[in-house]
This record gives sequence, C-alpha cells and structure tokens, in this order.
Amino acid sequence: MLKIGTPAGVLVAVWILLVVTSTHAQQPNITDAAICNEEAQAKAGAPSASPALPAPPTRPPSTANAPTLEPKAGTRTDPSGSIIVQSPDPLLEGMATSGLKEGPYRTAYRDCMAARLKRR
Repeated sequence: MLKIGTPAGVLVAVWILLVVTSTHAQQPNITDAAICNEEAQAKAGAPSASPALPAPPTRPPSTANAPTLEPKAGTRTDPSGSIIVQSPDPLLEGMATSGLKEGPYRTAYRDCMAARLKRR
C-alpha cells in the first residue's frame, strides 16, 4: 500500500485548521462591544437624539462618495433595537444603535473594534 498522499493530507488539514481558527478569532465578542461602546462614548460624547447643527457649507457638498448615516441594507439589531447584531460592516457589530447617526461615535467605535480585533 502506497502512502504518497499522507504528508499532503496532513498539510491540508493543518492549513484548514489555521484558516478556521484565524477566521473565528476575528469575530468581536460581547466584551469587545462593551469596551468599544464605552470608548466611543468617552471620545465622541453620548449619542444625542438630535444631531448638532453643521457649519454652513462653503460649497455644495458632494454626496457621491459620502458614507451613509443610515444603516445599510442587511443591518440587523437585537429585539430591543438597541444593539447592532449583524451589519455589512463587521466593525459596527455590537455598536449601540444610538450612535449610528453620530459620525464621531461610529468612527471611535470602528477604530476601537479594529484595534481589538487586530490584537488577536
């Protein structure tokens, strides 16, 4: 009996294990979400119910590449509607929905989550 495929099979199994483990390690957990929501609140202030008035524009704004302030299609919340549980932007998962319309809050949350996931 020939055992030609055995070393290749072991290498493939190890590669699959590493890919699955590294993919799983990149998922945010509840601790990440709690820490990043606190950090975003501290950096950006508590999300408000009404947005601050922007400064008058010096020229017409370009909306071609502007990010949307509303949740994108596919964004889902928990039953209470207060936490994002699924989003096309995985760095927003776990974020308090009250921060969705607050650019500084979203940015602080995304930066925090990216840093926490990068450390893994």
